[in-house]
Amino acid sequence: MIGRWSTLKFIGVFFCILLLLTGSSVTSSKSVSTSEAICDCSGDTYNCKDFPLPNGATGQDCFNYCKVQGKGDIHKLDRDNDGLVCETN
Repeated sequence: MIGRWSTLKFIGVFFCILLLLTGSSVTSSKSVSTSEAICDCSGDTYNCKDFPLPNGATGQDCFNYCKVQGKGDIHKLDRDNDGLVCETN
């Protein structure tokens, strides 16, 4: 029983390290890059109903991109400030 638990812990740690090394993200379908604009971060121009954008960007993609650009939650998509956008309560 202890050997099986150790193996499961090792596999879990291995996959966590793999995710960190590959830069994978659970919350975003697009990688956030400063060279390619995902959406307009110049002002509050989008609402949750506007997503996905014609380029396929989701609200989460736009939120993450604008944060990287130093604009924060410019579109007010994260009402409860938990980092997840367009949630319905």
